[in-house]
Amino acid sequence: NQCEYKAKGTRQLLRHTQIIHEGQKYLCDQCEFQASEKGSVKRHQLSKHGNVRYYCDQCDYQASRQDGIKNHKQMKHSNETNTIYKRKSNSCDKCEYQTIWKNHLKRHQESVHEGKTYSCDKCEVKTTDEGSLKRHKRTIHNNVKYSCDLCIFQTTRQDVLKAHKQSKHDIVK
Repeated sequence: NQCEYKAKGTRQLLRHTQIIHEGQKYLCDQCEFQASEKGSVKRHQLSKHGNVRYYCDQCDYQASRQDGIKNHKQMKHSNETNTIYKRKSNSCDKCEYQTIWKNHLKRHQESVHEGKTYSCDKCEVKTTDEGSLKRHKRTIHNNVKYSCDLCIFQTTRQDVLKAHKQSKHDIVK
C-alpha cells in the first residue's frame, strides 16, 4: 500500500502502480518522446513519424491524421462553410497545419515548432499542451474519474464516457 489511490479493478490498480510508483513509460522508438499510455505514443508516432498519409480527394493536400483531412475539407472545400471559414483560416507558415481558431494556431506553433512544454509540479511529466497537463493532474494527482453506470468502464474525461456509452450501450444523450 504505497498511497491512498483506490481503484475499482485490479487492472486499474496495476496500471496506476506501474505508472506512478514504478515509473513505467512507453517510449517512441524514433525519438525521445515518452508517455505513460501506449495510445499516446501511437498517436505521437503516427503524427510525427508516420508513413500513413491521408489524402484530400479534391486537391493535393495531405495529412498524417484523418481528422486533419476532415478539417481541411471543411475549411477549403465545403460550400456551406467556404464563405465563413475561408476568410478566417489560419495556416502555419512552417507546416501543413491550419485552423479557423487563432489560439489553436498559436498553441500549435508553440508546442510543435518552438518546443514549449508544460511541466507537472508534482512529478516528472511534461506535456506539449496545457490541456493535457490539466488532464494529467486531474487523473493522476486528484484522482478524478468518470465511471459508466452500466459496466466497469472508467475514464478521466466526460466526453470519452459519453462516447463509450453511445458506442457500447447505444445510449444517446
